[in-house]
Amino acid sequence: MTLDEAIARLVPGRPLIISDADEVLLHFIEALETYLLSRGYFLDLVSFAITGNVIEQATGERAPAATVKTLLRDFFLAVDSIRPVEGAADALRELEVGAQILVLSNVPAAAIANRARNLKAAGITAPLIQNDGLKGDAIARIARKAGGPVVFIDDLPNHHNSAATAFPDVHRLQFVANPRLRGLVGKAPDAHARIDEWPLALPWIRARLQGKA
Repeated sequence: MTLDEAIARLVPGRPLIISDADEVLLHFIEALETYLLSRGYFLDLVSFAITGNVIEQATGERAPAATVKTLLRDFFLAVDSIRPVEGAADALRELEVGAQILVLSNVPAAAIANRARNLKAAGITAPLIQNDGLKGDAIARIARKAGGPVVFIDDLPNHHNSAATAFPDVHRLQFVANPRLRGLVGKAPDAHARIDEWPLALPWIRARLQGKA
């Protein structure tokens, strides 16, 4: 679904959740590690990034940025069975009783159908919107049309900064599903909270959508 199509379908005044997919709804890093091994590489997570942390098994050398870009492109095109984050689908089903939900992901446009199938198989039926770059502008456009409480969920600090700049009123929750990644990044300065498990995130989100916090 395009951003314009998603905006056209919004119900003004109804609470809204805008969620990332990777490391929020799907175990992206886990799947990427498996794929890299099949290509002769492995992920050496010494920082909260992919580029710079991909190692060629045969040489032990860090893969250059161009190689990592190609590997990521191939991964997105090849993989459509990423394991869902525990509790994500159940939480969204509870939340959609009183809110509308969109998934805003920087998955490449060529792989959007793969990711949509993956989410559907995981029990997540919210519309998927493909985004490029920082998410603030898209969030602002969506939030202005929604006209009610908005919660934005993402793992990456730069997207929280972008959201805070473009639409300060959005409630911003940082969520990092992968336990190894959690230890590599602190709470994003522009996130209102950092919660990494859906059973704990659910009441926080519900309270913001209901205007109780």
